[in-house]
Amino acid sequence: SDNSGNIYTYSYVSNKAEFLDEMIDEGIFICKQTGNGNLVWLKQFPYSQNMDYGSQGNYINIDDNTGHIYITGALEDQLIIPGETTLVPGDEGSIFVLKYDLDGNYVWSIQEDFAGKELSVVPDYSGNIVLSGIFRDIITIGTTGLTSDGEQDGFVAKYDAGGNFLWAIRAGGELIEYMAITSTDSSNNIYLSGEFISENVTVDDTEITMEEGDGNIIFAKLDSDGNVQWVTFM
Repeated sequence: SDNSGNIYTYSYVSNKAEFLDEMIDEGIFICKQTGNGNLVWLKQFPYSQNMDYGSQGNYINIDDNTGHIYITGALEDQLIIPGETTLVPGDEGSIFVLKYDLDGNYVWSIQEDFAGKELSVVPDYSGNIVLSGIFRDIITIGTTGLTSDGEQDGFVAKYDAGGNFLWAIRAGGELIEYMAITSTDSSNNIYLSGEFISENVTVDDTEITMEEGDGNIIFAKLDSDGNVQWVTFM
């Protein structure tokens, strides 16, 4: 919801569905309702082919400071943004971020061609966004190459208010890891948390040794340029 009490819904359908007396085709949709449930607007993003499981919406965040909506998703089919563009996935799949204003007007889209999952996006106080998720193997985000140490590592990437890539880092060890952005502060520092199975974990160039086992919870702080300020665990 936003500061005015409006409610935003972001989801997908695998077949036709009716939502608030509106027919929705196969694909992703986002809508805005007033606090008492009246529909303000609804946007649909149909697939050009049959939907695969990975082609779906993942996360939504409302930035009341700048009046924008950010949504993320995993892309395995072509995703049509009516009147604007079509996102075509890479050979291994893609991830995307869409930016809209609170009136439902399209602003921009970001696409990175790798099979990322568990995506989250958080705006900072200057209108930039920070994107996090998990990945495998070797990927490129923007102009930065990242390599997973194990089965699955985390990534953090930052883009400016215009959707231009700024930087990216990885976090992980030799086993399966999960990570997400939790918040930013008024100085645009970034706070991360995640579950890490590996005994030795590296957040960018900072290494921390933990007890190997069922998993430890890591907390980390980055500055606005992606430099690690501290890492701790419990």
